[in-house]
Amino acid sequence: MKIRSLLLVLISGSNYECSTRPNILLNLYQYSQETRDEFFKVLEAIESRVWIPFHVALEYQRRRLDIIKDEKSVFTKINKKLENIIGIVEKDFSDFNLKDRNPVLFEMKEKFRKDICGLVEGFQQDVNMQDDAQPSVRSEDEVRVKLDELFMNKVGEEPNEEFLRKTYEGGETRYKKKIPPGYKDSNKEKNPEEANFLFNGIEYQRKFGDLIIWKQIVSYSKDSDTLKNVIFVTDDSKEDWWEIIDSRGEKVIGARPELKNEIYKEAEIESFKMYHTNDFLTDAEKYYDISIDETAIDEAKEHLNYSKYFELDLIDDLNSGQNIVDTSSAAQKLWSTLNASRNTIDTRSEMQKILDDLEASKNMLDGRSAAHKLFDTLNTSQTVVDTHSAAHKLFDTLNASQTVIDTRSVAQKLSDALNASQNAIDTRSNIQKILDNLDTNQNTIDKKRNDEDD
Repeated sequence: MKIRSLLLVLISGSNYECSTRPNILLNLYQYSQETRDEFFKVLEAIESRVWIPFHVALEYQRRRLDIIKDEKSVFTKINKKLENIIGIVEKDFSDFNLKDRNPVLFEMKEKFRKDICGLVEGFQQDVNMQDDAQPSVRSEDEVRVKLDELFMNKVGEEPNEEFLRKTYEGGETRYKKKIPPGYKDSNKEKNPEEANFLFNGIEYQRKFGDLIIWKQIVSYSKDSDTLKNVIFVTDDSKEDWWEIIDSRGEKVIGARPELKNEIYKEAEIESFKMYHTNDFLTDAEKYYDISIDETAIDEAKEHLNYSKYFELDLIDDLNSGQNIVDTSSAAQKLWSTLNASRNTIDTRSEMQKILDDLEASKNMLDGRSAAHKLFDTLNTSQTVVDTHSAAHKLFDTLNASQTVIDTRSVAQKLSDALNASQNAIDTRSNIQKILDNLDTNQNTIDKKRNDEDD
């Protein structure tokens, strides 16, 4: 589920008054303690000029306990992952029976196991320390206490039904024409359970949340006699807030021109600017002479980048009509937790070494396995070669046998032909003898007739 929010810091007179979206207030639970402290340092410096719309405070209160619960669950998930790493070393390696098969490799594995377990245990201690420092749903919420102090009497008025009705009616037209802000949230109504919620007997339509906040900012700016400049701080990165151009990659120019024109026309202020949290911290250091730790700025930027991609995934889910489930990535939360302290950064390096060592050991074992497979393949190949050779010999023998058979067949045919010829010769010879005998008999008869005539 997307965490929408707006912290508005509005600064009157020649100064700037600033406004922030609730996701920034809720992000404070996801930042490290160091980054939270740096953010509060800035707000304290401009405390007299901060203000938030009522809808911002409402969304913060509605989502606060859910965020705290989710953040606490991260530490349980991290410890489970660490236990899985130990399980890989303790159990999975035992399947190879290295002690009997390769004693040298077994000793290497044992050293590796001890190193891994030591690193995991050290990291678990760091995780548990961070867990203890993280607010829980039952403990005192120090973040809320601090926000209550900063925004005492600096929250906008609760809207009435008439204000919301006009906002919804106008919002339908704005969204169809893609007039900012909020039209990127138009598909939130596709999930009936998420589309609406009630507060003090009034129904709120979630898809118009951004527009409600914007209208409250414009209304507050219009009603103020001294307000001339407005700073709007938000970690919403969608195009229905920001002017984004494609110039060798997407570049954020600033607030949408439509938003500037609207607030200039209706509230008659002189300047309107929008910031992401990391840029807000950077410029606050410049303009208010406040020293801000660069680590805090980097963490806010990393969190913004994650939120940007999460929002894009959420929009895709909404457009496909799927129900949205709060599937905040445990890996991203682990990333945020790892950034919680400088000590943790060192631990991340150690954990990377663990993963590299695991991969190296796996490759070693895979190499042995591959060698066995190669050996088996060679044996199989030799068998195939031998079989192939035997087949050739058999084929040659068969060819030789066939040649013999063919030769015998030809010889038989020749013999038959010769016999036939011999029979023919013999027959001719017999016939000739008969003819010779007939001639001899004829001559005898003729001679006898001649003698009788004489």
